Amino acid sequence: MRSLIPLIAFALAVGACPSVAAPLTDPPGIEFRAAEKVLAVNGRPGQAPAPVAVREGVTCLDIPTLSRYLGVTFTGDEATKAVSYTFFGLSFVGQVGSIEARGPGGTAIPLPCSPFVAGSSVYIPARPLVEALGMSYQESEGRIDVAMKPATVLGVRYNEDGERFRTVIELAEPTPFFAVEAPSVMSVGLQTLTGFVPPGVATRHLDSRGQPTDDGPPAKITLPSGGVLGSGVTVENLDQGFVRISAHGRYEVDRPRLFTLAGPPRIVLDFPKRWERARVEDPWRGIQRTWYSIGTEAGPVIAHVILADVGPGSPVRAKVAVAGRESRARQPLSTIARSHSALAGVNGGYFAPTTGDPIGLLIQGGEWVRFPYQSRTSLLISRSGQLAMSRYGCRAVVTVGPHSLPVGGLNEWLRGDGVKLLTRRWGPSWTPGPGQMCLQVRGGAVTQITPPSTGPGPEVPIPDDGFLIAAQGAGAHALLASVGVGARVGFQAGLEPALEGVWDGLGGGPAILRGGQWVDSGAAEGFGSDITSGRNPRTAIGITARGELLLLVVDGRRPGYSVGMTLAEVAALLARLGAVDAMVLDSGGSSTMFFDGRLVNSPSDGAERPIPNALLLVPSDG
Repeated sequence: MRSLIPLIAFALAVGACPSVAAPLTDPPGIEFRAAEKVLAVNGRPGQAPAPVAVREGVTCLDIPTLSRYLGVTFTGDEATKAVSYTFFGLSFVGQVGSIEARGPGGTAIPLPCSPFVAGSSVYIPARPLVEALGMSYQESEGRIDVAMKPATVLGVRYNEDGERFRTVIELAEPTPFFAVEAPSVMSVGLQTLTGFVPPGVATRHLDSRGQPTDDGPPAKITLPSGGVLGSGVTVENLDQGFVRISAHGRYEVDRPRLFTLAGPPRIVLDFPKRWERARVEDPWRGIQRTWYSIGTEAGPVIAHVILADVGPGSPVRAKVAVAGRESRARQPLSTIARSHSALAGVNGGYFAPTTGDPIGLLIQGGEWVRFPYQSRTSLLISRSGQLAMSRYGCRAVVTVGPHSLPVGGLNEWLRGDGVKLLTRRWGPSWTPGPGQMCLQVRGGAVTQITPPSTGPGPEVPIPDDGFLIAAQGAGAHALLASVGVGARVGFQAGLEPALEGVWDGLGGGPAILRGGQWVDSGAAEGFGSDITSGRNPRTAIGITARGELLLLVVDGRRPGYSVGMTLAEVAALLARLGAVDAMVLDSGGSSTMFFDGRLVNSPSDGAERPIPNALLLVPSDG
């Protein structure tokens, strides 16, 4: 016997049934004939013939047809194989394989044949069901007529809260109806005697000259909602008293629900705001990718997640990659990823939008590129693939002859008194400003001294096999001026807290998880509200208890598709996915994810933003 679970899940979204049923397949031991008949409700035929199954000369209807053409809803019990059909408080319970059903009040109803599973649904004899629910049933060659007293619509009301956008159609008495669902729209078609006009809406038409006419109710009435999800309700008065009432959503939701209630008779159309749907791809070369559709009170969210084992012995390792030889060079993530033969990756740390200079720790393949900024949270990767995440500072010292000087920055602009080092990652040369001096270092020795001047100094080349010591301020000048060409130079730098074996490092922040718990560290790490507040596209990374790496990109700033996430929501999602520690990387228009040779998310700018660095997953043997 086929499981009822997928059938139940399918039909709960009433109206989500196709206009033409999928081809039927013969279940073992059950013979039937697939056919089509016109199904007319209160004299009005459906837009397309209804699929039926004829078994032992008995016409049977399936769940989607009953939902679409009559407005019947149902629930199923996998354990007993029973299916309960409900219509304005009346119920009919049939059981797969049984020739007896239960009608309203538990009345036993003999069936001419037992309900059965075929194709993708449950089929049940049509006449006993329809008559048990209070409708008349007539069948002729090629046509089924179902009738009940025509509808009298008393009113339409709707509201939106944090959970749903709900529309309620109030009736004077139960009546069958057509139910149709299109993307972000649910419609109910009712046969009435005179049409319907909501209270307070003018009923008179205007002709081409703007003069009132007596042509009956307006053809279409729009009732705006103005909600996050609901855009409004329309009432259409079509021919011969047929009324179509539609609830309109601003975006597609998961499992919209249409059902009926009694006392008084009502048809309810619900668009839920909250859901979570995941599509998990098969693991590929040690990488698991999952796509999420998440419903929130503020709108839909699309998230992309990659889980990778990057530890010792794994076929995949994590690495930091810069876009070009100079640290401020920028390229799209997909270009960076392809140049490193990456399997997957996300955008990296923050950078200055005008110059492209990275902001925060940057270590690539054992090479220091930038020091940490304000001891913000960084990801460290050892050569063996072990991961660490914390707030790191840096202690760096340069020794020139007998003198030792603290180094305040690496490949940064020299602003204010102090000493900074410039490697080839800065660029091919550096020009001292007024009051600035520099020492050129090659092979561990001073090869050129450029003294301070009152104006811009000469351009000083940065050697490939060395660096420049740039200094400003009386103290630094006095020490550096006391040494000459040929003086020995040494340099030492270390993270605080100290960590051995670091091969790659990437700064970002703020931290959002520590020990599996949400932390609000934005202010402590020096971030403004543009980073810490509101819903935005987000890029974040996490480390699981097993040392796996989680990469997350959330699309945002696209109403109706994805509104983005708050930092707390990002933390909650990563925690559910197993992250113990997590941090944010550069986000907004920079948020991009690369997988299997292509960009897999939708950047908020409409295209990839060039970025200076990225976090990549590459083959361990590559």
